[in-house]
Amino acid sequence: MKETGMERHGPAELVLAAAVARRHYLSGQSKIQIADELGLSRFKVARLIDFARDSGIVRIEIVADGELDLDRSARLQECYGLRHAVVVDGGRLEPTALPEHLGAAAARLLSEVLTDSDVLGLPWSRSVDTMTRALRDLPPVDVVQLSGAMEVLGHDSSAVDIVRRAARATGGGSTIFDAP
Repeated sequence: MKETGMERHGPAELVLAAAVARRHYLSGQSKIQIADELGLSRFKVARLIDFARDSGIVRIEIVADGELDLDRSARLQECYGLRHAVVVDGGRLEPTALPEHLGAAAARLLSEVLTDSDVLGLPWSRSVDTMTRALRDLPPVDVVQLSGAMEVLGHDSSAVDIVRRAARATGGGSTIFDAP
């Protein structure tokens, strides 16, 4: 049987650790508030919270909405020093549905990080095209085309279409250029 550290503590201390952890994690009380209410030092409260977490009385689980892989997103962000990174969990999706989910996630991220002092530059790609179809609630920014206006066979959208669609979503202006 795996030792958790609880075996070395009596029942009163285990109950106290659980009560302190419940107040801290579930009720949102500060360590100082808990210490005052229970007549303990804040250092004792901190030790009890650490003990509750380390011994398994408290288990912290980070749960995503199912569409995003929060762990991989955070690791990607940390690994490359990015301000923002979003990884879509495509494991449960049909392959044909993945582009739509990627586009929607990118659109939500853009809605979250774009400010009215930004200029949005967009290239042509299938992913960016899908993202622009999902854009909602953007600040009024200008949108600039970053790649040529070449038509892609079998695809009904160009860089110009993408920029114009994004500009309509932002209510800002669009800058396009007719170049291959």
